Amino acid sequence: MPDCTPEHPITAGELRRLAETADGARSRDLVLIWDCDTKSYAIVASELAGANPKLLDIKTTERVPTRTRVKDVQVHVDGLEPNTLTPEYDALFWSESSVEKFVIPYYSRMLEQADMIELWKAHLDEKVYAFGHVWPSRNIAVRDPRQNLGLAVRDESPGVAPKVKWTTFTDWIAGRRR
Repeated sequence: MPDCTPEHPITAGELRRLAETADGARSRDLVLIWDCDTKSYAIVASELAGANPKLLDIKTTERVPTRTRVKDVQVHVDGLEPNTLTPEYDALFWSESSVEKFVIPYYSRMLEQADMIELWKAHLDEKVYAFGHVWPSRNIAVRDPRQNLGLAVRDESPGVAPKVKWTTFTDWIAGRRR
């Protein structure tokens, strides 16, 4: 691999997103790297750093490492088949109040203005029932905060009974633009 060094100082926005990723990956050996392929800073599990320059070792710890983990959560919506929330999600918000108090402010620090407009559209869409936050350590290579947000939406695929399905915020936006 040719010489690969950071091309710019880390910005406050990058540092905020990286710190959030590290905090979500409790009890893992992590490193801050300069990703030579994407030309960006990233927090990755130590074993995934590869040949990328390692800039900083990071350690986070769980406060209660012996806690039994929640196995799954089902989302039930009147008139629709339920769906089980996949284990990579660590937070679920379904009331208007919780979305406005927690989801909107949290993601306003992570998303660009155009994506915040789309987030409000999702919040106001009657076929979006809940928002879920992806636990970064389950997919430690995710660098786009839009991929850390899931939506429980009405699935009206032909030939099947309407049901709840999970989609990423990015896929929801793409579906609206088709």
